[in-house]
Amino acid sequence: MLADYGWLQSNLKDGAETAHVLFKAGKGWDGYFTTDNIIAHANLVMDILEKHFPNDDHILIFDNMTTHMKHPDDAPTACDMTKNPSKTWGAVVTVKDTCGNVMHNTEGKLLKTKVCLTDTHLTNGSPQSFCFPEGHDKAGWFKGMVQIL
Repeated sequence: MLADYGWLQSNLKDGAETAHVLFKAGKGWDGYFTTDNIIAHANLVMDILEKHFPNDDHILIFDNMTTHMKHPDDAPTACDMTKNPSKTWGAVVTVKDTCGNVMHNTEGKLLKTKVCLTDTHLTNGSPQSFCFPEGHDKAGWFKGMVQIL
């Protein structure tokens, strides 16, 4: 809703292009409004704004909890990490063969394995590792959030 224009549409008279989306939420309908739906809707809105209202300043505001938690599907999140060191915790990744092709189990599902997170650097340039190094009595274990933080 635009304070000066009303509902966003291409032309206040014809409304051929509109940002209005009818979404019937729920298991038996359109499912649930996901981050991908929000991104698609935002792209539609921005296209209309750029095409039909190029000389105005625009602010888009979103209030949707799922967008605050969005991350790549294969990325680990702090919510899933253990508090203390763990021999079994790891980032779940798809197993690939030596040619880079994904592998499947006997049931045809993607074969997954757990690996330790790759070392990185903090914004100040200092190194950050998520697993204990070789030579440590827990080498290869996930450090746990207490030690990482």
